[in-house]
Amino acid sequence: MKTKNLFLALAMSGSLFISTACSDDDTPNSGGTVDQTVPENVIAAFNEMYPSASQVTWGVRDDHAFANFHDTSTRSTAQDRNKTAWFLMVDGRWDMTETELPYDLLPDSVRAAFEASEYSQSPWRLEDQSVEVLRRNNSETLWVIEVEKRENNVETDADLYYMEDGFLAKIIFDADENDDRHGFLPQEPGGSVDSWLNENFPGARVIDIDREHGLIEVEFIHGGMKHEAVFDSSQSWLYTKTELSRRRLSEVPDVVMEALRTSPRYTSDNEIDDIDRYVTRETEFYAFELETRFDMEYTVYVSADGQLLDNRPDLGTGGGGLAGTGEIGEFIAAHYPGAVIRDFDEDDGYLEVEILHDGMEKDVIFNARLQWVCTTWEIEHASLLPQFVLDALEREGFPLRAIDNDSKGVETPEGVFYFIELDLDHVEGVVIDGSGNVVRVIYDD
Repeated sequence: MKTKNLFLALAMSGSLFISTACSDDDTPNSGGTVDQTVPENVIAAFNEMYPSASQVTWGVRDDHAFANFHDTSTRSTAQDRNKTAWFLMVDGRWDMTETELPYDLLPDSVRAAFEASEYSQSPWRLEDQSVEVLRRNNSETLWVIEVEKRENNVETDADLYYMEDGFLAKIIFDADENDDRHGFLPQEPGGSVDSWLNENFPGARVIDIDREHGLIEVEFIHGGMKHEAVFDSSQSWLYTKTELSRRRLSEVPDVVMEALRTSPRYTSDNEIDDIDRYVTRETEFYAFELETRFDMEYTVYVSADGQLLDNRPDLGTGGGGLAGTGEIGEFIAAHYPGAVIRDFDEDDGYLEVEILHDGMEKDVIFNARLQWVCTTWEIEHASLLPQFVLDALEREGFPLRAIDNDSKGVETPEGVFYFIELDLDHVEGVVIDGSGNVVRVIYDD
């Protein structure tokens, strides 16, 4: 997921601000005492589990009932409701409890991992001095730390999900501020999915299971790495994606690295941002996210036998998977008529869809609520820039001969902007809006 590329795009306008707040009708209800649809067996199970609970209110979401309440056994500086417990309505089974705790009650392993990460350093900061713990029935416990930053007038939030041993299992950027963690209710893989996991990844620690768009996606930890296995609606395995970090570059086969270094996009190993290994029914390949100047990024695909690939191989998800269905597909069809969906990547709460539109490759990016955030594209030669951009540069005294052939366009809800990289002393680039106005000059530090 090209998150750095996304944040660059948001910051390019200089004054761009995207609000992530919205209403959520499914957020746990804070009014009343008991929802009349909550079964008696659920209320009885709750009372047995939390006999000292106070300020209890109930709500219902899908097949679960949830209770918001205050638990006096939890150390808290306030008397507000600090827990939410979820029960399956059909049989009253407890599935998950979300608890708000002071930051200093984090397990030592989680605190050490967080404080050693980039998210504990400026410009990131804790949203407040509390954290959340999700204790789940027969599933891994997750500790949630919420951080935020503000750069170039752009606010970014991140929810960090740590496992008990300090492993950072998941990051969700700009999640709904009313997120009730419903998506982390424990689910058993079941059937052939469970058998496949036991056979191929014995002892896997399941983080999350999603069932949507006819696919079953299982995120899990095994061998100190994060994996995602995807199955079709009949529970037949389609592919597995394994996330590698640059620290594990030695685990990439030499023949693959040699092929990568022949790509015109490659500059050095230090510019490798992310590495994903894919194994499908038909093939095995690697996806390298390469980071270039000004955080512009490209993905290069290399087969396991060392062949550079023009595009990502088919994953067997039905010609586009998530990106080709539902409201995402409708948005792209409406805003980019005639566009062809070539690839998609869903990670960290963002969905990035690669399309071919008017002969140009573009990345269309959506947030966790499938709201369009921005669309970016590379402009690899000055001759491809709009004339009004060239006119604006000349009008402001920037020589056209200084244009470097590595510019960028971005479309946001606020308009279209162009980032022009310049080969000048003390000036790295200029941002020009869709009306031909220079809205920002980026100086060399």
